[in-house]
Amino acid sequence: MEQCIKSWIYQDALKYLAKLQSLTISTNEQLTLYEKEIALFNLNGKFFALDNACTHQNAPLSEGTVDGDKITCPLHASQFEIKTGKVSGKPATIDAVSYKVKVEGEDVLIDI
Repeated sequence: MEQCIKSWIYQDALKYLAKLQSLTISTNEQLTLYEKEIALFNLNGKFFALDNACTHQNAPLSEGTVDGDKITCPLHASQFEIKTGKVSGKPATIDAVSYKVKVEGEDVLIDI
C-alpha cells in the first residue's frame, strides 16, 4: 500500500507532495491535486503515481491490492503496472495515466 498527501504547492514544473519522512515504506492512498485524484505508490523506497480512477469503471486504484509491481482494482480486478500504468489484466483495456515522481532531499515531488 502507498501513501498520497492532499497538500501541494508549485516548485518549478514539479509540485510538492510530501516530506519523505511522512511516507510509509509500503502504502497506497489517494490524494487530490487541482481536483484530480492521484494514487501514490511506494515500491521498496521508489515512488510512482497513477490516476486514481481505474480506466474500466473509475473505481479508486488507491483502494486496490498491491502485488509486487501491480495494482489490482477493487471493483472488477483489472490490473495495472504501477511503474507505467500499463494494463496487465482485464477487464480494463486502456492504460492508466502515470506521472513522474521525484525525490529531492526530503521532498517528494510529482510532475502533473
